[in-house]
Amino acid sequence: MKNSQGVMSGTLCLSLVAVVYCVWTAFGNDVNVCITEGCGLYQDTTVGGVSLWWIGAVAFAVLALLALVGAVRVGRILAGLALIGDILLLLLMAATAPCISCLGAAIFFAGVYACFRHTDIAQQDKGATGRRSLLVLCWLVLFL
Repeated sequence: MKNSQGVMSGTLCLSLVAVVYCVWTAFGNDVNVCITEGCGLYQDTTVGGVSLWWIGAVAFAVLALLALVGAVRVGRILAGLALIGDILLLLLMAATAPCISCLGAAIFFAGVYACFRHTDIAQQDKGATGRRSLLVLCWLVLFL
């Protein structure tokens, strides 16, 4: 997952696709696949006046930059914090109504975290890549 230049190409690509997805959704994509009221409920959600989609786009852009420069440990920490925030949003959706677009972004957060985690563990201990993540397990339970 990491080449000789220090770039984590898989993580970089996944993060960049997630940036595009968040920006596309922030501009109001015309694809309406929501089967619940969740999309309408969360479409205008902001934090400090900034849409969650723009916050997600910036978060993924920073994660892409960290993957580009090979900052695995910092990327793992930031991706973990983003995943914790996503877990909180999944808890909110579990209590109200799920949003299909939001669940798409959730998949990207989990995937980017898993990529950073896998690379970080592989760099530290060659035999430890098979360990399970409690954070991903919590996310998966809420996602399902």
